[in-house]
Amino acid sequence: MPSAEIIQYTPEEEQAFYTAREASSKVEAFTVPRPSDRLFTYSDYSKDHKAVGGKLEFERTMPDGKIKRFLGGYFSVMVDSMRSAWYPCEGEGLGIRLVLGFWEPYIRESENLTTHFSDNQPCVDAWKRARKGAFSSNARIATFLSQVGSLNVEIRHKAGSKMETSDYASRNPQQCPDKLCVICKFAYNQQMVGDNCEQIRAVTVEEVTSGKIPMPCTQKKAWLDTQCNDPVHVKLKYLIEVGQLPAKKRTKGDFNKLKLLHNLYRAGDLKVDKDGLILVRQHGPDKTGWVISIPHKIFPGLASALHLKFNHPSKHQLTMLMQRHFYSPGFQGIINLITDNCAQCQSLKTLPKVLKEHSPGQPWDKVLN
Repeated sequence: MPSAEIIQYTPEEEQAFYTAREASSKVEAFTVPRPSDRLFTYSDYSKDHKAVGGKLEFERTMPDGKIKRFLGGYFSVMVDSMRSAWYPCEGEGLGIRLVLGFWEPYIRESENLTTHFSDNQPCVDAWKRARKGAFSSNARIATFLSQVGSLNVEIRHKAGSKMETSDYASRNPQQCPDKLCVICKFAYNQQMVGDNCEQIRAVTVEEVTSGKIPMPCTQKKAWLDTQCNDPVHVKLKYLIEVGQLPAKKRTKGDFNKLKLLHNLYRAGDLKVDKDGLILVRQHGPDKTGWVISIPHKIFPGLASALHLKFNHPSKHQLTMLMQRHFYSPGFQGIINLITDNCAQCQSLKTLPKVLKEHSPGQPWDKVLN
């Protein structure tokens, strides 16, 4: 029987062995979050490396009452080369979208508010303004705001020096050679949203109403939860139940919207269905159906999202689409503002004819006058 051969390690190989052994003892285990856990997500975008990095953590209350933090996973992907020319704030918005979209199932299942951390203060400020009803005419930022607005998420600022793992993942991406994995396909589809508008005004009301194009954002259960978290609709339900009128002397802000909705109820154009959802009689030429009452702070984001979803319909088309499914006080002015401030729509707008036709031999000073 041959004797065993003694392996002689070089100093470099021996050091590599001890380093690998020490690293294996510090492996972080991934844990699947529960609906009762509180989620924390992180994102970072690197313009130089054209990549996005992210991380998911969550806090869980243990049986002894102590709160323990677990690791939910990491996220890293390289963006398309065309997106490398985006402004840094647009890239950070894309990074937030990718990270939140990747862990969207856990976020939607969570019973608590998810906190997302970003080192880009403009994206945090844009999210705060969107909560107050503001919106962006930039298709990329508007897409970022509309996607974040559909999730139970708050965005906070955190210095990049305190997000080491996300910062490292965005600056040391692993490039996928075939671009056919699930993450690459997911990232590509998310990048195309808000930046692929070749067919402008290609949707018609007939296509949506006939079922060729499904109308998004029409889930009654989701809107019922939204109404229950809106102070205007909560107060409106209370006034309807007790049979009282809104306070006459209070007319600013939410009180103005409350009075407008209550006037519709008194006129028979507003009702509360058996599930508790507030509906408004359809504001169209026929008024044959009932549509969902949307909180006025959310309606601008919804209108902006549908404007992008249906490839920039005209002002009249967007109005006809939305009034078949939604209503909010002053919705027409909001739609007008969105289409008038859309850079894509304005670039394709027909220019006015400011000059008369020039005939041969006619002096230019007479043509201009």
